[in-house]
Parts: sequence; C-alpha cells; structure tokens
Amino acid sequence: MRIKKITSRLYWLYKKRGLPSCLNYISGKIVSPSRYQQYCSSVDLRNSHVKLANCPQEFIMLLFPDLDEENVNAILNEAMIKLKDNRNIHSTNFPSKWNSGRNLQLIIYSLTRILTPMLIVETGTANGTSANSWASGLKANNKGKLFTIDITQTTLPAVDSENMNYIECIVSDGSIKNLSQIMKSVKNDNSEYSIFLHDSDHSYFGQFTDYELAKSNKFNLLISDDIDSSMAFIDFTLDLNTVVMYDERKFIGAVVL
Repeated sequence: MRIKKITSRLYWLYKKRGLPSCLNYISGKIVSPSRYQQYCSSVDLRNSHVKLANCPQEFIMLLFPDLDEENVNAILNEAMIKLKDNRNIHSTNFPSKWNSGRNLQLIIYSLTRILTPMLIVETGTANGTSANSWASGLKANNKGKLFTIDITQTTLPAVDSENMNYIECIVSDGSIKNLSQIMKSVKNDNSEYSIFLHDSDHSYFGQFTDYELAKSNKFNLLISDDIDSSMAFIDFTLDLNTVVMYDERKFIGAVVL
C-alpha cells in the first residue's frame, strides 16, 4: 500500500513538475532533513510545551498571570492609540516584509509600560518598527534605553523623531564574539529589569545563540520574532514559562527567564 502511494505521488509529480521534482521527493524520503534544518510548524507548536495565545491581551496575561487584566487592557488600548501603523515602511536595505507585525508592536509597547525596564536590547533593527514601539513605551515611562543591533546601518525610517533619544543603534559584524562583547558593554547592572528581543538571523544556530546570550547575561524576559523559522525556540524554552502567538504572517514567542 505504501509503495503504491509513493508511486502515485511520483507519477503526479512527474506529470506536473517533471523529473527534477521526482528526484527531490525521493531524496527527501531517503535523507530526511535534520532537526536543525526544519521549520517549526503550527503542529510542532501545538504538540510542544508552549502556551498558545489568541490575542495580545492573552499573550501578556499568560506570561504574567498576576497582572491586573483591566490594567493590561487599558495599556493595550493606549498602545493602539500611540503607535502609528508603520508596517509598510521600507528603505533601500530593508524591505517592508522584514518589519515587525502589528501585534508584536502592541505587545512590546505594553510590556515596556507594565514592566518599566531600564534596558532593552534587540538584534535586528531594519527599518525600526519594533524600535519605535520600544522607544514609545520608554518615552511614556520617561526612563530606560533601547540598544538595537544590526549588521547594516539604518536610518530608522519607522521611528518617530520624538523617540530618537531613547534609542542607540549599534552596528555589529554578526559574529558571536562581537555580539557577546556588545552585550557585556551595555548590560553592566544585573539588578535592573531588562528585556531581550531576537529578530535577526533566524537559522536554528542564529536563534539559539541569541537566546543563550540573553540567558547568560541575565535578561529577565526573552521575546523572539519568526520563531517558526526553526525549532530553536521550542528546544531552548523547555521547562520555562513560554507563550506563542500567530502574528499576521509569522509566529512570535516570549519566555520568562
């Protein structure tokens, strides 16, 4: 029965896509991709330890169940008013598809207002859509600093001019060594509340390395965009309070460290 099914699929592929597609299908059956090359599907997430949220309010409450729900809703409403829709902004080096989704922007603004972090570090600046959300929250708090890191210089076209004072851009060479040095230089006080956002190299190793840096440098909260790009987020967050949500065209996740 199994041979008949495979033969049927090969015939269909040959008719529709030609011999190269047939060979690709056969090689996939013989040599399966390793876990480190796989994307993370919605099925993988459902079968894992993570909690699934349906909206920003639920996302925040699952992370921090002791928060006052009415206050969380009020701050989310504040975020919707304060944050302009900048998802379609693009520049020469950064297409709009690299921008953070609207729900992620609302979440990080709200968490900034609720948790009042003194330090936020993000990898992957691009057009500055997430940077603007962080900085808007910091401005409302009237304290704190965002260090945003990328391998390419950016003009932050998505950032409101009034938020610039709360942001420092750092250009990295992309190596683990350089990123570790940057982390140590900005995180010199482990007593202050701090948040780390990964939104750069979305390979398994790129994601896992950032997560490890966040943990080793004693960040209190880790947030990651595009967690569906690899299995790294599921593997890293075992036995931790982890929440995931679908945000437009990708999955976002957060974990209390």
